[in-house]
Amino acid sequence: MPTQLHPRVRKRMPCEVSNGDSRHQGFVLNVSRGGLYVQTGLGVEVGALVGVELTPPGPLGSIPLQARVVWRRVMPGRAFGVNEGGVGLCIQSAPASYDELLDDLLPRSEGRAGDAPEGGSPAGGGAGLRFQVRLRLAGSQRSRTLLVASDSEEGARAGAVARLGAGWTVLDLRPAGASRREVEPG
Repeated sequence: MPTQLHPRVRKRMPCEVSNGDSRHQGFVLNVSRGGLYVQTGLGVEVGALVGVELTPPGPLGSIPLQARVVWRRVMPGRAFGVNEGGVGLCIQSAPASYDELLDDLLPRSEGRAGDAPEGGSPAGGGAGLRFQVRLRLAGSQRSRTLLVASDSEEGARAGAVARLGAGWTVLDLRPAGASRREVEPG
């Protein structure tokens, strides 16, 4: 069964995103227990592991996160600030201060940091397996790559289609972190 989606809250806060020696300033535009959307010009590929240093207002100070890029939106340079190009990130590790931040931002009905959703963990770990699923919108060149937690490939396919809705079809599926060369024969 696919992992439960985490409700997102619109919250704008400055951050720094790093990948190796490359560092870029950015703005978090929305957050959840499992991920973030960051407006940034950092050119990283889907599947890349990045560091994120959040700078929320208030007493928590900076919050360091490790996250994996699950999708990205590239915008032309002059449209960047208007159209909010950036990356969708799945949190891989976060300190307790991130949970404290979310406890303040999320509605009380979403539970506290220690309350795991059914079949999952607070950080979105869900089922034991994680898959990268690439999908295309019918009649379009538009595609997206999602990171989906599931107990099986079939469940990952179904979960990805359910997240994006009717009209999307699966093009490629592989274990998270594996390259196509590792998964596809020859």
